[in-house]
Amino acid sequence: MISQDTTRRPTTAAEALTPGLGRQLADLRSREIDVRAHAPGAVHRFRVATRRLRSDLSGFEPLLDARTCRILVDDLQRTARAVGPAQDAVVVRRQVDALFAGSEGAAASRVHDRLGQLLEPASHETWQRAIDHLDDPAYDELTRGLERLADLPPWLPAAHRPADEVLVPLLRSEWSRFRRRARAALDPTGGATADDLLHEARKASKRARYVAESLTEVLGRRTRRLAKTAKRVQRELGDHQDRVLVHEFLVDAPLRLELDGDEARVLASVRDAQAVALEAARDDLRRVLRDVDRTSLRSWMR
Repeated sequence: MISQDTTRRPTTAAEALTPGLGRQLADLRSREIDVRAHAPGAVHRFRVATRRLRSDLSGFEPLLDARTCRILVDDLQRTARAVGPAQDAVVVRRQVDALFAGSEGAAASRVHDRLGQLLEPASHETWQRAIDHLDDPAYDELTRGLERLADLPPWLPAAHRPADEVLVPLLRSEWSRFRRRARAALDPTGGATADDLLHEARKASKRARYVAESLTEVLGRRTRRLAKTAKRVQRELGDHQDRVLVHEFLVDAPLRLELDGDEARVLASVRDAQAVALEAARDDLRRVLRDVDRTSLRSWMR
């Protein structure tokens, strides 16, 4: 009787990652349709789709043809920058509405209305610029490049090794990068401002999150914990960035509006309250940034 070999060949890194590239491209094209239709929240979801692709292409670059990855990452970044202001305008309008939600009195109502009038043209103009970018031949070339990548990824030989053997070191490297950015934001030195360092930490949190999420199916529960931690940092730093955007708008608004005395006092009060909220949030930011360095999160990747 011939014994049957029941051992199975381990899944390679390329086999584990290829389906995700196809799903992410499909998501990007779906979000593009929503942006063109001016659907609520569409620009935000489109930006998230571009970030996921950029994060995976950057994080998994050691397994792919580097030149192909860098061209696509640069083009995705240009696309994100082109559509980003449309989302910023939506964020500022939402935050301004929230700040005035509990305000009473005719002066507060007038200020709220006039701030909305300042924001309305910017919202339309930035959305139109986003559409113009999506209609540009350069964006069409980007999507064609992404389709070629998804159909036949240019995997390097290392990608055909067992997934665990290849992907754990990549994830460890990605988390180390995130930890460095978090530590830098906790202890600002040199010429960079605190907000600049927080912005860099936020970008690192997005990339670490999306890379970890792409690996949860193959690496399991511990990878999911990393993704959740990075998501929490991303959310907290994102809220901080939204407050910064709103504060900058409130500082600039008096230069663009003619206000009477009561209106000027209302706007100054709202602006000052926003500045206090910005400062008060910094302790919470430090707490979530310190959480990134927990040994219990990362010891299994050694």
